[in-house]
Amino acid sequence: MREVVVLYVGGDRSLVDFVQQIERYCGGGWRGETAAAGKEAIEACIGAQYDLVIAESSLVNPSVHELMGYLRENQPAALRYVVVDTADKSSMLRFFAEAHQVIARPVQTSALARQLQNALNLQGIFTNPQVKSRIGAIKSLPCLPQTYSRLTAELRSENSSARRVAELISVDAAITAKLLQVVNSAYFGMSRRITDVFHAVNLVGMSTVQSLVLSAGVFEQFQGVSFPQSSMDEIYQDSISVGARSRLLAHSFGLHPGAVEEALLGGMLHDIGRLLMAKCFADELKRAVEAAKERGLTLIAAEEQILGVSDSVIGAYLLSLWGLAHPVVEAVALHYRPRQCPAPVLGPLTTVHLAWAITHDEKRRIRSDRESSVDMDYLATLGIHGQLPALRAFCAGAVARA
Repeated sequence: MREVVVLYVGGDRSLVDFVQQIERYCGGGWRGETAAAGKEAIEACIGAQYDLVIAESSLVNPSVHELMGYLRENQPAALRYVVVDTADKSSMLRFFAEAHQVIARPVQTSALARQLQNALNLQGIFTNPQVKSRIGAIKSLPCLPQTYSRLTAELRSENSSARRVAELISVDAAITAKLLQVVNSAYFGMSRRITDVFHAVNLVGMSTVQSLVLSAGVFEQFQGVSFPQSSMDEIYQDSISVGARSRLLAHSFGLHPGAVEEALLGGMLHDIGRLLMAKCFADELKRAVEAAKERGLTLIAAEEQILGVSDSVIGAYLLSLWGLAHPVVEAVALHYRPRQCPAPVLGPLTTVHLAWAITHDEKRRIRSDRESSVDMDYLATLGIHGQLPALRAFCAGAVARA
């Protein structure tokens, strides 16, 4: 097995110690290196290939933004992590465009070790020859929606404002309509109907709006695509349900604000691979749906038999190419089978899986745990399997309206 090499850039003593003792936390086959500053890190990257680079947000000459840009261009296979001084959403948001994951202090070394193990596991899934073959067969992959890209740039500006954000979104009528549809769903609990974007931004917050704009923009790119035994509207309504329920569950578990937004985005985009398959592999997807029905298989098992890969992995791979945060990519990739996560933690993957499984069970009128789509072994690993009845009741209380 190839050695996993981690580079830590900065002077945080606890994290320097973690990197130097990385085998203690992550096991054999891992090696840690450190660099005191960005310039030293770039020099190290000239002569070595890293699997993960973790950098402090306070770097100067070059800044962490410049270091992340260098890594994106020169070591695209390396996972990029940034450590920030606060869990404040506005502070973390500035780094999402450059980094795969943003970590807020204080950092627990054991928790960080689990994150790194999970990240490398996901990279292993993406390098599966079947995944690379399927992705390689797509002549033109969808790109990040333009409205989302403009919004991300605006939110990184020091002069960003709710008014300016609303103006950027309002230019795109289709995304505006979808954004207001979600905000007016029962999941957000508005006392009256919201009819303008500026009001929506002020009520739900700019980072939540950013997630909703991305998901709306993604669905706009797939307008006109047909789905076997389903419709675009049904899939979008499911995405609203799963995304909003995932957000509610994240709140109920007490996850930090950044993780709550990742839970929302992961839930809203959990079906992006299904959209991509319907557009690029329509015949195979139709055969998979028919096989699932005729042979009593789950859809994911039928997809793996016929296409060699599941829609969840295809979708997550696309999100990773877009540079979305690792917890979002992980939640989409593993929402069917969270037990494949080697170092489970209570986070966006948990909430997206539960939101998807509970919604799926409701559609099939399943009430017993034995027939449920919920991964009970995974919940048991986290110690929350006894909470499932309460979580079902919690989710059942929220019903989206168009």
